[in-house]
Amino acid sequence: MGNLSFTKKFGLIVMLFGLLLATPVYELVHIVTGSIKFSQSEFSGADYLEELVHLVYALEQGRQQRSTAGLSSAVADMDKADEDLGEELNVDGKWSAIKSQIQSIDADNHDDYDAAVAKLLELTGTVGFNSNMVLDPDADSYSVMDTFVLQLPPLMDLLERSRSLAMDVCLAEKASHDQLVALQDFKTQIAFKLGMTKADTGIIYDTTKDGLIKSEMGSVFGDYAKAVDLYLETLSAIIDSSDTVSVRAADVKEQANAGLESALKLYN
Repeated sequence: MGNLSFTKKFGLIVMLFGLLLATPVYELVHIVTGSIKFSQSEFSGADYLEELVHLVYALEQGRQQRSTAGLSSAVADMDKADEDLGEELNVDGKWSAIKSQIQSIDADNHDDYDAAVAKLLELTGTVGFNSNMVLDPDADSYSVMDTFVLQLPPLMDLLERSRSLAMDVCLAEKASHDQLVALQDFKTQIAFKLGMTKADTGIIYDTTKDGLIKSEMGSVFGDYAKAVDLYLETLSAIIDSSDTVSVRAADVKEQANAGLESALKLYN
């Protein structure tokens, strides 16, 4: 070492230092690259999910109106989302099977709508996991994904299916024991989903420092919570009726639709 020139000594030191840095730099690049891929996967999942939820809404409206006329646009949007992102999210092939099921719906058969929505909700969960959306380790990010992937889509379905039963009861002005039990079950599930979204919103609100985002989030989520709370009160009034149900079927329909629309707005 003593016989080496300064230039050679300096070069040797630089080489050794570079070797020492190689491993941590490689690890850092690996971590950063993995983080970018994780985030990109979440974005892809969010884009796919948005079209899924719009189709769920279209099916709920079709069920209510006993018509499949309004489904074509939402189905076309799902076709495009699946073509662009299905393979990346490892769900290619799943949509085509559901699409065939939707295209064979009997407009007057509620069971056909329910079966199609059930498959879409199952696909929603798969997209959430495959895109890492529900695996995000950050509390605020997980809360967002929990609300939009696991809570709101099934809540929308619960609102529509309970509306159908509640309106039947109101039109008959009386409820059987089985109908009351079913309505109570719907009410419990809706209240649970609403409670989960309120808890998630609280975490998101507490961890967000941007005042504008807080204001907008508070307004949109506030409208959604008020609409669903009002509908729950109406369900309670029906369930608590003694002999004659005096709640108007039109009010049930209006409030259930307000809940559906307010939930959908959260995705826009």
